[in-house]
Amino acid sequence: MIIPMIKYSFLIHYTDYARVLDDLKQLGVLHIIEHDKEPSASLLEGYRKIKEINLVARQLGNVKLSDNAPTNHIADGAELFETYQQNKQAAEYEKQKISHLQKELKQVQPWGYFDRDNITRLTDVGLKVCFYTVPIRQFNDKWTEDNALEIISDFEGTRYFVVIASRFHAVELPDAEEVRMPERSIDELSQLIDNATAEITRLKAQEEQMANGGIEVLKRFAASMQDSLASTHAELNTLDEADGQVKLVEGWVPTNKEQELINLVESSDVLSLRGEKTSPADKPPILLKNNRFSKLFEPIGKLYSLPGYGEMDLTPFFAPFFMMFFGFCFGDAGYGLMLVIAALIVRPRLKEEFKPLATLMIWLSLAAVVFGSLTGTLFGAKLTDFKALEGLKAYMVSDQQMFNLALGLGLIQIVFGMIVRVFNIIRQNGFSQTFSTIGWILVIVSSIAMAIMDKVDPAKGWMAGTLHLILLSIAGLGIFIFNDPKRNVFINIGAGLWDSYNMVTGVAGDVLSYIRLFALGLSSGILGMVFNQLAFNLTPDIPVLGQIVTALILIFGHSLNIFMSLLGSFVHPMRLTFVEFYKNAGFAGGGKAYTPFKKFS
Repeated sequence: MIIPMIKYSFLIHYTDYARVLDDLKQLGVLHIIEHDKEPSASLLEGYRKIKEINLVARQLGNVKLSDNAPTNHIADGAELFETYQQNKQAAEYEKQKISHLQKELKQVQPWGYFDRDNITRLTDVGLKVCFYTVPIRQFNDKWTEDNALEIISDFEGTRYFVVIASRFHAVELPDAEEVRMPERSIDELSQLIDNATAEITRLKAQEEQMANGGIEVLKRFAASMQDSLASTHAELNTLDEADGQVKLVEGWVPTNKEQELINLVESSDVLSLRGEKTSPADKPPILLKNNRFSKLFEPIGKLYSLPGYGEMDLTPFFAPFFMMFFGFCFGDAGYGLMLVIAALIVRPRLKEEFKPLATLMIWLSLAAVVFGSLTGTLFGAKLTDFKALEGLKAYMVSDQQMFNLALGLGLIQIVFGMIVRVFNIIRQNGFSQTFSTIGWILVIVSSIAMAIMDKVDPAKGWMAGTLHLILLSIAGLGIFIFNDPKRNVFINIGAGLWDSYNMVTGVAGDVLSYIRLFALGLSSGILGMVFNQLAFNLTPDIPVLGQIVTALILIFGHSLNIFMSLLGSFVHPMRLTFVEFYKNAGFAGGGKAYTPFKKFS
């Protein structure tokens, strides 16, 4: 559900403004209304820097600490942040330097080791050393007879050689290319690479030191910055009244926090306080309140959008369906049981903020165990394929039944979404606007009921048909005549015809979309079975080695299958929720999260 909001306006004398603002921050219940004022450059820069600080804290959190890692000694968050940034830039510079040096080393390696001082001595006595390259097949042996030529090496089809000649003698070697003498030798380049590598090692040691105790320093620094920016943001959205003598602060307060605000104001120096009831047109912020089970699914709903104020919060309505759909798609009791155990082991080790995600994983995995048990699928194997368990086949659900179940669940969720839509419309526009939706619910439900009754007892089919016609007539009035009581009846008929086309094609397409539940569950089971067959049928008949190969195929294959199944089991139920269910429930969304003005440090 969405917690109702009350709009409050405060008139504060400018001399008391700072003190009252600090009191409001300490209380932390007022969501300050923004007045479309452009944030200053310094405010935007502050928000950007907070993101960078939090990113650095996460990066340090990923650093693996050695047993004897020194403790961070930088107590100032700003200094620690700047030091980390400088170290990162320095390490990146050294990595680029190594990359360039290695390229240069590759070019110098064919020339081998040489001493530039010896070449300089030859130059001093009137000689010159010329460096040449030529394809090996084009090298002329006569060059060796006519010149003081020394072959250095043959590398990748190219011959590298030098010629020593008089400074005044022109060396002519057709087809050979004279190149510049390398500026640095192999020894020099190797030493520079070693120096750069040592510098990177030193910087990594500093990073490890910063990670050992520096993360909390950065978090406190980010919190203090956020605290300061919150005050700046509040001041930006404060209005000046009476030539600046009085400050006007406006904001939203949840009804369950209202008394706390009133108590604070009564003991402070506020000149005036006014509370107003709100409407969806005021666009108050959204604060959700759900039971322990539904609350686990709130992060999934927020991936799409928060509901608008005045709408129904759909989280408790889609949560059970999402759980079932996940289990349907995952479809393996063995995989589900593994995930339950893994989540139970990991959950106590997680930070408090991440524990609900582990709990959500437990619930979803339990659904996978249930649906995997219905089909008798355990680690890609069909339990009923074993002779000892053939008797269980009568209790298992066949593929055709799973196909029908997928369509059935889809139809149930779509009709349920339409019922939710009726209540949503009543909340926002009144009961008179629901006749068309109620009419379509009657059409779908009565048609299904008639088909079932006719199949169960054909002799009473005429009774079901008569009742069905009566319900269709009532539904027709709502769809074609009273779909909007404020409009002309002929316009309503035209709108009803257009709505009929959209509903028939839309509902049919929506129901067929749920086939993906069956397809994903089936593909997961087939892929697991394929890996089992590969593991047990294609391994060599060699003792020990055969068992090792079997284990490797099973571990790799089922790990891959679990990963792919997890991905599909999250993505496709979300698609069915956000497209099919939300559409039929009339979800508009667009709500803005409740973010109270509060103290962060």
